[in-house]
Amino acid sequence: MRTLLTIALLSSRILADGIPISGQITDAEGKPASGVEFGAEWATRNGKLLPFQRWKPGADGKYSGELHWKSGAMAFLALDAAQTNGALLVVEEKDLKAPMSIDMKLGPLSGVSGSLACPAIGPALGTTSLFVEARPSGARVAWLTQKNDKFAIPLPPGDYEAVAMAFDAKKLRTAFKVEVGGKALDLGKLELAPTEIAQSWGKAPPAFAATAARGVPADLKLATLKGKWVLVVFWSAEADDFTRVVYQNLKGLLERQKAAAGEFEILALYDSSARDWKEYDAKVANLRAGIWGGTDPPFPVLLDSTGETWKAWGIESKSAMALIDPDGNVVRGGNDRVLEEKLNAK
Repeated sequence: MRTLLTIALLSSRILADGIPISGQITDAEGKPASGVEFGAEWATRNGKLLPFQRWKPGADGKYSGELHWKSGAMAFLALDAAQTNGALLVVEEKDLKAPMSIDMKLGPLSGVSGSLACPAIGPALGTTSLFVEARPSGARVAWLTQKNDKFAIPLPPGDYEAVAMAFDAKKLRTAFKVEVGGKALDLGKLELAPTEIAQSWGKAPPAFAATAARGVPADLKLATLKGKWVLVVFWSAEADDFTRVVYQNLKGLLERQKAAAGEFEILALYDSSARDWKEYDAKVANLRAGIWGGTDPPFPVLLDSTGETWKAWGIESKSAMALIDPDGNVVRGGNDRVLEEKLNAK
């Protein structure tokens, strides 16, 4: 799992023309609130919660600007400087149109905290992510990333869902309610289950079969690649982290590891949305003409029109990676970086 802010925001749509937005933020007594941060798509950066799209209110609490990104229903959040008072408003996608006027009155926030665990993986989960969504709209309020198992966020009263994620763990959704009054809420320990890939660490991988392939035989069996490192990449044209970031990383890896070309294989398995090459080519046409620079992937691409391999490997997101060692066993935490480390260590 990659936890780059830019990747998470790629799922939003940039607007050709910004939507004018204005309004006023007031305190609990209805007086202009100063020193307030107001915006949408909040995320932790260097341990601080900040909005990606922001409109800075003046001393009179008034703000104006333009909305440049949208992604379905959107959650607009205002927090005072101490992040002890705030307000939240969810706007449905159909109402995200000019002109927008949003006035908000601040009230006490509740500190929501908890921790993440995956006993099957162990205490070292690495970087974890927690998405907080407003219910029932699913509008994303904030995205927390942390390098330990604990999380905390101040929230206004309302119904929410915490979506917890960690590398090689299954996504976990937990609904909760923040009551009026500012009372702290401890969600306790949220236990994630290991993915099928994690359950295969040190063992043979789950069943793998393609329905079509370019660059390798369509009936390729992973067992025939024993003796090589094999990086299996699950992806789709909608997986912005793959098409914009991972794709370039893999190209760079191939360039840097030309001398070791016979020691590893990259297999990119497309999801079941492409039943044949005609559908696949249509789906990647814009990528090929755009950020791929008129070229095709420099590694084998395979189709999984039945979705059976994706299902067997338990892939829940639009992209994922797994690394298989020369003995044919799944490597713990395997990805492109681990593969390159192994190749450089020989």
